[in-house]
Amino acid sequence: MENAIILLIIGLLGFSVFIFLFKWIMQEPVRGIYGAIFASGILITPTLPLVRDKFAATEVFILMTWIAMFIKAGKSQNKPLSPDQRQVIFWGIGFIIICVFSFLANLFQMPNIIIPHSMLETAVYVYGILIFITVLKLVDSWEKWHRCIYAWLLGAAIVCIIGLWALKGGAPAWTYDEVTGRISSTLKFENQLASFLLPIFVTSLFLAVLRSKIQTRWRIAFAVLSGAIIVVLFGTGSRTVYLMLLVCFAGFGFVAIREKRFKAFEFAKVQAIAIVFITSITIFVASVLMTGQEYKGLIETPAYERPILMLADWMKGKRQLDEGREELNKMVLTDSMDNIFLGIGPKLFAFTYRMNEVHNTYLGLLIETGLFGLTIYLFWYWNVGYLSWRSLQLCKDHQNRLLGLSLLIGLVVLFIYGMFMFSVRQRYTWLLAGLLMSIPRLGSSGKGFLEKGVIKCQIEIR
Repeated sequence: MENAIILLIIGLLGFSVFIFLFKWIMQEPVRGIYGAIFASGILITPTLPLVRDKFAATEVFILMTWIAMFIKAGKSQNKPLSPDQRQVIFWGIGFIIICVFSFLANLFQMPNIIIPHSMLETAVYVYGILIFITVLKLVDSWEKWHRCIYAWLLGAAIVCIIGLWALKGGAPAWTYDEVTGRISSTLKFENQLASFLLPIFVTSLFLAVLRSKIQTRWRIAFAVLSGAIIVVLFGTGSRTVYLMLLVCFAGFGFVAIREKRFKAFEFAKVQAIAIVFITSITIFVASVLMTGQEYKGLIETPAYERPILMLADWMKGKRQLDEGREELNKMVLTDSMDNIFLGIGPKLFAFTYRMNEVHNTYLGLLIETGLFGLTIYLFWYWNVGYLSWRSLQLCKDHQNRLLGLSLLIGLVVLFIYGMFMFSVRQRYTWLLAGLLMSIPRLGSSGKGFLEKGVIKCQIEIR
């Protein structure tokens, strides 16, 4: 009886929150995008039939956004899409069509038990492109664009706080793997943290050094968040993190040198941050290597030491870096020739080879959706990067251009991530691509939060 009352209270509270949020989003549908971006860092959710853990808080915000857009369809005052945006949408829809054709072409040879799973995988791809289009449709001003960035940063702060708690000890069991100790924080798996935190990492660094009227406490907050991101990511025990961080710092340096002449940020502080972070990481790596330990497996080796010791053993010739993944990639390249055009069908790799997935986005798409699917996806990805870069060259507002370039580094980092993980179904790629491809419609200049002299991490409720 007592448990029933507790569940009833929780249900009523949840329903009240849902109604409040829906009314809030109805007033301005783009608010649903802010909520979806923030919630994409919180993926703890009950496992549901068929969709399993694919339905999280982000999907609730997206559904409310779509309902609000449908109800207010005749009253929308959003700016029309630019030619660049329509071009990228064209390639995105092309990718959806190929995925659907791949599913249909392989439908009749699928066992009945796998059909719903392949259909769901196809739907996930469609859903990703729809998220991308929704962001393009609703984010049509610099102010809205800035709010999206701050929503992502706020989500990153929550992930880092919980992640640091898990590193310290005493956090709930769902914040880390109980066997290996690898940190997952509020996400499902430890490897997801890099794909959520690093796309916004360089943006956080630049926000800490901008020459705007940002209060000192916010500058400190962004610098602390940047450091926390690195610490938490080390706790994931991921080798890919080190390569992604290297790309982040290289991109940070490239953009800083390129934009230095416009004086939108304090270059001396950029140098100081770079020295502090690089020195700290070097000391940390050296301290692990000086212990003289060798990698003893996932269970015996602490998560934060795992990638360093594995890389050290590999450089000494004592082990292969990832023998299983290399063999799997070779097998995929060979077998993909049998179904080169449309692949074996979405999600069919797991059924055919009795494995979860290919740990490579591009090889995974090749074997499941064929050469057509992979090629069109890469065309879409290239167009997002190239067209957003071209639009940023025309942006006369130095700080907006700086933040846009920092997000573009995030897109490159996600591409690197895709070489080691099957990331195409993750929300972050579609959200980040949407933010970058919103830029062509925002104009060459514009007043956002930065020019008003105040950072509003909260969203004003009207």
